[in-house]
Amino acid sequence: MAYGHDRATTRVFDESDWTQLGDDMGAYEKSKTIAERAAWDYIDSLPEDSRMAFATINPGLVLGPVLNSDYGTSGEVVRKLMKRELPGCPNIAWAMVDVRDVADAHIAAMTNPEANGKRFIVANAEGTMVDVARILRAEFESRGYKVPTRRLPDWLVRTVAVFDKTTRLVLHDLGYQRRVSSARAESVLGWKPRGLEEMVISMGNSLIEHGVV
Repeated sequence: MAYGHDRATTRVFDESDWTQLGDDMGAYEKSKTIAERAAWDYIDSLPEDSRMAFATINPGLVLGPVLNSDYGTSGEVVRKLMKRELPGCPNIAWAMVDVRDVADAHIAAMTNPEANGKRFIVANAEGTMVDVARILRAEFESRGYKVPTRRLPDWLVRTVAVFDKTTRLVLHDLGYQRRVSSARAESVLGWKPRGLEEMVISMGNSLIEHGVV
């Protein structure tokens, strides 16, 4: 929803917004946007009397507990910090959400008739990578995890990205925070999300439990 727009904007994005596709767009963001547009186009192409109920859930950066060692792309943020694979934190920020709250939103959208025909943003915890690192350090330092909390200069992050494919995914986000509203999910679905500290600590604990870190 929020990529490809003017980086100078201070507005809050909502479900009326779509990512603006361009040549400099990352493959991940582009594929998500193309896939959702294709889904809505398909629904719109069906005869109205045989059109199925349809809604989409658009989460932010997904944290929270993992079920096994397959921790997903979003989990790389916490894994890299706990493994100290970066000397510090890139200057990036996200709207984040707990995976359990994403699951709740999916169930609510499938069972609430008012969700039909709507898109939903599910992301409530705005914060930076430094914020995530500080939570991890406070919780896990006593267990031997020396999580880096200093902010890295942008030029150094770009250098690291030459060698690290995961770091390359954040280059478009350096120095920019996209603000989003989950008001529709809260009002239509009755969505009540967890806070940043809970989602970060629960992910850290589960990564330890499953031997990822």
